[in-house]
Amino acid sequence: MQKEIIIIGGGGFAKVLIDAIILEAKFKIAGFCIDNIPIGNCIFEKYSVISDTKLSSINEINDYYFIIALGDNQIRKRFYQNALLKCKPARIIHPSAIIGSAVEIGNGTVVMANAVINAYSSIGNNTIINTGVIIDHDSKIGNHVHLKIGTLVGGNSDIADNLTTKTALMPHAIELLDYLTVKKYPLTIISNGFVEVQYRKMRSSGIEHYFQHVVLSEAAGALKPDKQIFEYALELNGAKASEAIMIGDSYAADIVGAQNAGIDQVYYPLHYPGNGEKPVCTHMIRSLKEVMSIL
Repeated sequence: MQKEIIIIGGGGFAKVLIDAIILEAKFKIAGFCIDNIPIGNCIFEKYSVISDTKLSSINEINDYYFIIALGDNQIRKRFYQNALLKCKPARIIHPSAIIGSAVEIGNGTVVMANAVINAYSSIGNNTIINTGVIIDHDSKIGNHVHLKIGTLVGGNSDIADNLTTKTALMPHAIELLDYLTVKKYPLTIISNGFVEVQYRKMRSSGIEHYFQHVVLSEAAGALKPDKQIFEYALELNGAKASEAIMIGDSYAADIVGAQNAGIDQVYYPLHYPGNGEKPVCTHMIRSLKEVMSIL
């Protein structure tokens, strides 16, 4: 039997949220809670307005679940905290989303169509993972976060509470790719990700044409940091380990893996270590622009 859910908010995001709720088929929409349409009136042709956003017309004892259809993090946080006093938070995951193994998704969170959350990542409470977002492995997304359409989150990333993101590459990424292309360096991506996910990342960020090869774990028969996947990439390029260099943001996968294969490394940590600490690697950088002085 479907549980009843109320939707707080009635803007454009509510329209796509309706589709996700219907397709997931876990909840029946009991009505909307909004401020600008009188209670009892109709919204989106078939749904009733049953309360305001403060849930003034909702009894304190009820069986409703709730989800919030508002993009603004601070407003959504306030409404979420208020709604918890009367209702239970739902969790909505569009059936077309890809959820990896050991992924944790918090209460009140929405994962929209074609989003991808890779293995061992965690998503906080009351967070929006919007259409086409890709979150790579071992990432931590906080509470009350909004990852906007097409956002790409690299592996081992940590996104703080209340953050709103936009789709973007790392600073100087295109500048570096242009530089390496002019210098005629053949470029290869090595990834533990899924085929469709990796190519979607590249197309959505407009960098697909820079790379001669994309080496994925399923083709190589091994995962980073196994040296086999790196040796597979060298073979594709007709290169020796001494002629290659690996640029990566995951020390455990990218840097240790390259070391295992005898390849020099450029480590680009998302959080640069302080106090003069430096992990074992050939180079460590604060900005992708620094690679141009290395190569």
